[in-house]
Amino acid sequence: MRAAPCQRPVHLAAMGAPHFGAWILSITVRPTAVVKSVQTIRCALFVGVVALGGCASALVGLQTDGSYKLEGSEISSGCDAMHKNFNTRVEILKALPDKAKSERETVPTTAWSMVGRWMSSPNKGLNAINDYDRERAHASAVQRAMREKQCQPVDLDRELAEADAEIRRIRGN
Repeated sequence: MRAAPCQRPVHLAAMGAPHFGAWILSITVRPTAVVKSVQTIRCALFVGVVALGGCASALVGLQTDGSYKLEGSEISSGCDAMHKNFNTRVEILKALPDKAKSERETVPTTAWSMVGRWMSSPNKGLNAINDYDRERAHASAVQRAMREKQCQPVDLDRELAEADAEIRRIRGN
C-alpha cells in the first residue's frame, strides 16, 4: 500500500493562485484571511476617484474655465484687507510683462517651453504669461468679492491697461 501524499494544513492552503512551491503565510488577526476580488477593488477605486473628482471643483485657485476661486479667508476679510490684496495683485501684474520679455530673450529651460515657443502656444512657452493669466483671474475674483461686499469700487481694466497691451504684444509675436 502506498502512503497518501503530504497535504498542507488548511490555513496554509493555496488561494487558487500559482505558488510555485512557495508557502504564503497570511498575517491577520483572525486565523483566516479574506481576499477581496479584483472586481471589488476596482469598484472601490472607481468610487474613490469619482468622489475626489467631485471635490476637485471645490478647490481654490485657478479653475479650468479660467476663473479663480478665492480662499475662505480672502472672502471673509474686510474691505481694507481686500484693497491691500487687490493692490498687491495689481503690482505683481504690472511687473509680469517685463519678466515675460526677459524670459523670452533667454534660452528655454525645458523642452516643453521650447516646443511652446516654436508652435506658438497661447503662453508662448513663457511661465510669466501663465503667471499673468492666473494673477489676472485672482485680481478679478478679488474685485468681484469687493463689489459683493460693497467696498469702494476699483477698476481693474483701467489699472492694467498698459500691462494688458504689453501681454497682448508678447502673445502676438
